[in-house]
Amino acid sequence: MSVRNGLLLVGMVPQYVLGAEAPTHAPVVSGGSIATMLMALAATLALIAGAAWLMRRLPQRAFGAPALLKVISSVAVGTRERVVVVEAGDTWLVLGVAPGRVSALHQFPRQEPGIPGNDAPTPAHRFAGWLKSAVDRRSGA
Repeated sequence: MSVRNGLLLVGMVPQYVLGAEAPTHAPVVSGGSIATMLMALAATLALIAGAAWLMRRLPQRAFGAPALLKVISSVAVGTRERVVVVEAGDTWLVLGVAPGRVSALHQFPRQEPGIPGNDAPTPAHRFAGWLKSAVDRRSGA
């Protein structure tokens, strides 16, 4: 064994083995350090979840080139089948989407955002109306 390896080995031996007194300080892990570690872990997980949520909510074209296709509407017609209306330029395509297969069902010119005959309020409008009436009842009482 060389002198260098011997010095490294002696340097790795704890002081109390060599005859020195054991240190009398507090343990390395305490309740405060565990709480700090758990709060940092929770903050990191919350940050990851928030970033994932934000990525879902933002349109994909915000991260790259402008989208050539835009999904106008989608509805499930089975457990794994959907009918999707996609805008491609000035044309709307009605597509049947199933696992491993996409079929063009119909094609027609682009429509205006307010499709005639679709006057039913959206869930957001229904909730907004309900919330307004609830607030009005509470403030009036």
